[in-house]
Amino acid sequence: MFLNLPLSEPEIHGESLCQMEHENAKFLNAKRELSDENVSSYEKQRKSYEQLHHNVSLSDESHSLVNSW
Repeated sequence: MFLNLPLSEPEIHGESLCQMEHENAKFLNAKRELSDENVSSYEKQRKSYEQLHHNVSLSDESHSLVNSW
């Protein structure tokens, strides 16, 4: 049975980041370099995803500690 559940925020960011990586790879193959705008946009999104992933991990750890009491 497959449940069609909405994606969580980390999953949405991860998919968006993967899509951007795919688009950048196509651009690199065609032009051999990324524009400064593409590089900047990718770095901002990557840092945002990493921060979100870090926060989710901390939240999960906190939740585990609370439940272990």
